[in-house]
Amino acid sequence: MDLTAADQVDQKASAAPPQQSHRLMFRLLREYVRPHAGRLLWAALFMAVVAATTGLNAWLLEPAIDKIFVSQEPGMLFLVPLVLVVVACLRGGATYLQSILMHGVGQRIIAETQVRIYRHLIRADLAYLQSIHSGKLLSSFLYDANLLRDAVGRAITGIVKDALTALVLGVVMFVQDWQLALVVVVIFPLVGVLIRKLGKRMRKVSTATQEETGKLASQLSETLDGARLVKAYGMEDGETERIRARIEQRLKEIMRGIRTRSAATPLTEALGGVAVALAIFYGGWRAQTGVLSLGEFMSFLAALLMAYQPLKGLASLNTALQEGLAAAQRIFAILDVRPAIVDALDANALSVTHGGVIFKDVAFSYGENTPALKGIELSVKPGSTVALVGPSGSGKTTLLNLLPRFYDPSRGRIEIDGQDIRAVTMDSLRGSVALVSQDITLFDDTVTANIAYGRAGAGPD
Repeated sequence: MDLTAADQVDQKASAAPPQQSHRLMFRLLREYVRPHAGRLLWAALFMAVVAATTGLNAWLLEPAIDKIFVSQEPGMLFLVPLVLVVVACLRGGATYLQSILMHGVGQRIIAETQVRIYRHLIRADLAYLQSIHSGKLLSSFLYDANLLRDAVGRAITGIVKDALTALVLGVVMFVQDWQLALVVVVIFPLVGVLIRKLGKRMRKVSTATQEETGKLASQLSETLDGARLVKAYGMEDGETERIRARIEQRLKEIMRGIRTRSAATPLTEALGGVAVALAIFYGGWRAQTGVLSLGEFMSFLAALLMAYQPLKGLASLNTALQEGLAAAQRIFAILDVRPAIVDALDANALSVTHGGVIFKDVAFSYGENTPALKGIELSVKPGSTVALVGPSGSGKTTLLNLLPRFYDPSRGRIEIDGQDIRAVTMDSLRGSVALVSQDITLFDDTVTANIAYGRAGAGPD
């Protein structure tokens, strides 16, 4: 079975073997994270400040209870509240700065990704661009770029912040009572298993949702472009039902994603409830035996409760990361398609002296089973005017598309003034060919810019 370029891209994007996740993550970090390493390091520093101040808040409960309410030391009545205010200010400032940095990086990633996709597509082979529907490309251009931003700007860095916070709070728990901490942390591996399972499911759902988004965009583009034909045959209701079915299918995938994301919070809450119950039971027993003070237990309990907030965050952020990895895989599938029509390594600039054009035994096929031209022999003398006449589909447009190398012939050669066009640079070749298309295209620019299109710096004359 023959596959078009679009089929190859779709297969490459939809296949998501788990063993490729690490390579995909490494490429994502190399191509999208490393260029912003400076800002990300500053953001990580502020995240560390947020994590440290969160743990300090939990630890300060011990002196607040034991020194102020139990021992009733006058000096602590002013010192502890003052320290809490300073810690709160530090935490608020660090949170603000890391948020600004990460949003800036996220928006920059969107812009750079979209420019990169566009630059790649506009330089791609015409055969590739015509084999894949523009709706799918637009979907990747707009939708996947945003998911990639969330993966880098929110998920990866958010995971770092929440992991640091959970680590610091875990240290506080072990400092207060390591035996009680050991009883509680048995729940943590279960949270890790939950995060992993939800992440895998979210990756699949995200891929299916994007596929449906691309199909919807393609269908919308087709019907709106062909609105005259739809009206001529009275198919408004029929096309509306087709769109309704496509939207319903996309909604089905979106709801699957919502259910997967929403599952993270209640499951983590349930595990957190078990951990708190264990802490109260075992900690209460130790307090009754006089081993654990009220201040130490309250500090421990506060650290435990605070720790489950970043753990819940890790569960939800991992789903965002998996969506971003799925988007990255689709974007890389587009970016990895290399043009087949390129300059030869030893290509020279085309030198036009007279302008004679010769087609020698030229053949061309759209794919292996769709021949369009065979054994074309044609000589156009310099200065002459030649008209190609024939029925629709006979290959007139195809023949002319070979001259500026929009396509390359499968056999034979084309010469301009004795020079094989595959042996000259495409810039010099296309700079020597004027194209007047039967399809009218006006760009969203001034009339002057449209007239002078392709001639940078052209004057009014």
